[in-house]
Amino acid sequence: MKFLLVLIILYNILNSAHSAPTITAVSNGKFGVPTYITITGTGFTGTPVVTIGGQTCDPVIVANTASLQCQFSAQLAPGNSNFDVIVKVGGVPSTGGNGLFKYTPPTLSTIFPNNGRIGMILVDGPSNISGYKLNVNDSINSAMLSVTADSVSPTIYFLVPNTIAGGLLNLELIQPFGFSTIVTSKSVFSPTITSITPLAFDLTPTNVTVTGKYFGTTASVTMGSHIYTGLTVQDDGTNCHVIFTTRSVYESSNTITAKASTGVDMIYLDNQGNQQPITFTYNPPTITSTKQVNDSVEISTTNTGTDFTQISLTMGTSSPTNLVITGTNEKIVITLPHALPEGEIQFNLKAGISNVVTSTLLVTPVINSVTQAPHNGGSITISGIFLNNAHVSIVVDQNTTDIVCAPDSNGESIICPVEAGSGTINLVVTNYKNFASDPTIKTEATTSTTYTIPDTPTPTDTATPSPTPTETATPSPTPKPTSTPEETEAPSSATTLISPLSLIVIFISFVLLI
Repeated sequence: MKFLLVLIILYNILNSAHSAPTITAVSNGKFGVPTYITITGTGFTGTPVVTIGGQTCDPVIVANTASLQCQFSAQLAPGNSNFDVIVKVGGVPSTGGNGLFKYTPPTLSTIFPNNGRIGMILVDGPSNISGYKLNVNDSINSAMLSVTADSVSPTIYFLVPNTIAGGLLNLELIQPFGFSTIVTSKSVFSPTITSITPLAFDLTPTNVTVTGKYFGTTASVTMGSHIYTGLTVQDDGTNCHVIFTTRSVYESSNTITAKASTGVDMIYLDNQGNQQPITFTYNPPTITSTKQVNDSVEISTTNTGTDFTQISLTMGTSSPTNLVITGTNEKIVITLPHALPEGEIQFNLKAGISNVVTSTLLVTPVINSVTQAPHNGGSITISGIFLNNAHVSIVVDQNTTDIVCAPDSNGESIICPVEAGSGTINLVVTNYKNFASDPTIKTEATTSTTYTIPDTPTPTDTATPSPTPTETATPSPTPKPTSTPEETEAPSSATTLISPLSLIVIFISFVLLI
């Protein structure tokens, strides 16, 4: 009987030795995160003991002889390796579990901006995320960033410096514990302008500051068609700033655009966070005085710069295109054509894209010379400028008489009829506003001079018919008629005087007839 019991015990021992558990599959774990691992195989009986990579996987839940689960939270290194799994049943270790366990590598599910930071959500990441690093590269500048203190798995944050330009970024998430680097490219945020000051300025060089985020290390700004390049970005830790100095000329448009160091367009957000275009204005110019100097006009101004292409001159309905304009930021000199379509001219000072500032000037005729008048009447020639539509009158004994003259088209001379006489005659030449001679219109610009009539005729002083005007001035009071050639004709040189001898002959002949 005892011999039979010994045989049974030996049989069980031998049978157990031949029934060691086997492992055919093992599910992945999450690094540093308690995870139930499923082990598939055979011979999972009794109370198995499971180890993974030498670390206990516990507690063990046996579903059946072919499957069990155990909870595993150890952090095996390096995390990207394969580890052995052993299941012991009755002290007998399993077979087939070599290298079947590995961690599921962490992946990124979301990348998003967060108040100046790049936020990332890890899938299957470790509970301890403090060792993560992020290498950010904008194709020109790069920075190695650490996880911020408020990061909590699975969400991690990296604070991005303003020296990184917004736009498409190359992101390298460097993982600890031996996991591979995660590389991706994403446009997380744009270079953003929060303010530009000032946006209204004079036409003198003015420092303008552009403030925002993610400009990179250099930036460029375009005003109208002019580009300011290579501007250094100043980073105060919260915002970045770019300063450029405007030109003293009017730009072609009132828009401002800017690019980060990578060439990415900056966007401008208003106080509500809405994207808006950027526009600026010039402070309007001022005209302090206008003065005529011979054939030029001196306009004293402020805030006009040196870009005289924006200055125009209106004369009546026309705007001459061949004006000679010179000057400085405080004084503009315009040389006028000598013939004017109207007496009053208007200047338009345009501050680029700003409103036009205007000023008017009634041009005074300029007399350079007057020819001497014939003693017996005839014509005189007045030479000067701005005479093409001037009104001419003579003043004798405080009596004023308008005369109709013939101007040339160049505005440089007038031929006027004059009566016979002698002495010095006052001559008045006037430009009226709009060249109107209506006496009720008080706006006028007058210049005076004199001409002389000799007391006796000169050897060549013969009666000269008054010229027929080739051009009629605007209506004026009916001029006092001048003498006709017949009325002023001198005695004919053919008239014969009767001598005393002839008178005696005539007397004797008369006596003889009686």
